[in-house]
Amino acid sequence: MVMMLLMTKIVIKELVSAADMLSMYPLLQQRYPTMERVEFVTLLEEMRSNGYKAIAAENEQNELVGVSGFWINCQFYNKRTLRIDNFIIDAEHQNQGIGRAMLAWMEDFARGADCQSVILDSYVTNETAHRFYFREGFAIKCLHFSKKI
Repeated sequence: MVMMLLMTKIVIKELVSAADMLSMYPLLQQRYPTMERVEFVTLLEEMRSNGYKAIAAENEQNELVGVSGFWINCQFYNKRTLRIDNFIIDAEHQNQGIGRAMLAWMEDFARGADCQSVILDSYVTNETAHRFYFREGFAIKCLHFSKKI
């Protein structure tokens, strides 16, 4: 599925091949600046083996201006769901409707995959993203806890 965002001439498309997904690395570095490419490749290979999918927003110059990974999961508390992973819009291209278009693409994909919901985690300090997710109809349902071992 390809979605066009006319006002800024952005194309949303699924990144299907491993080579396509490798193109996400520069944008992921905005979120994880210390992640080396070799670590990214290793993690991506394992994630893909577990059903990881990804989309990208491209501008007229074929530059990636947004990326997001996602998984289709089934859990007792959420049933069948699309889980968004690392939703990133290039810092220079935020507030242009790209995030909204990417969410719409994933929501359409989720409906086509018989999902009942779309869920995501957001860092507690990322208040700008929280405002965006609230505007897009998301609500806080639970807390995600993490412990390094």
